[in-house]
Amino acid sequence: SVVFRDRFLTGLILLSTVATVLIMPYINLLPVFARDELGMGATGLGFLMACSGIGSVAGALGVAGWRKMADTRGIQIISALAFAVAVMAFALTSLPVLAGVLLVASGAASAALMSINNTVLQLKVDDAVRGRVLSIYMLTWGLLPVGQLPIGAFADEFGAPAAVFGATLLAIAWI
Repeated sequence: SVVFRDRFLTGLILLSTVATVLIMPYINLLPVFARDELGMGATGLGFLMACSGIGSVAGALGVAGWRKMADTRGIQIISALAFAVAVMAFALTSLPVLAGVLLVASGAASAALMSINNTVLQLKVDDAVRGRVLSIYMLTWGLLPVGQLPIGAFADEFGAPAAVFGATLLAIAWI
């Protein structure tokens, strides 16, 4: 495959996979954070989800307006690290407002990472193989449950903050 013969393309796919499998599962633990860690009810969960969504929209719009984005060296690594650090800090906070701010940041970094990765991937490959390469890239989203199961089990045993912190720490080590 074209992806596996090109180290840069393989790196983009692996970066996306690490973010999807190790960082993104925090979103499925938000109800646990809202109830058990932040003392918020259903309205609080809605607040947390809205913060993540607002950040995602802001991140996507920021990337859309950034003309030199594809030329910025290391931007994928920076956005992946920002995503991981924001989620890691979220896992450690007990303050609802700070949790909301960190979720805005994590949503923005996540959207930026995925948008930038997608754009650079499309710019890097030839027209003749673009569809096949993007199909492989889209498979990374299908791997989300692969991370959710062990992180959820770890959260049952040791708590959601430890599970999310540990998974993001592992992601940082891979990035």
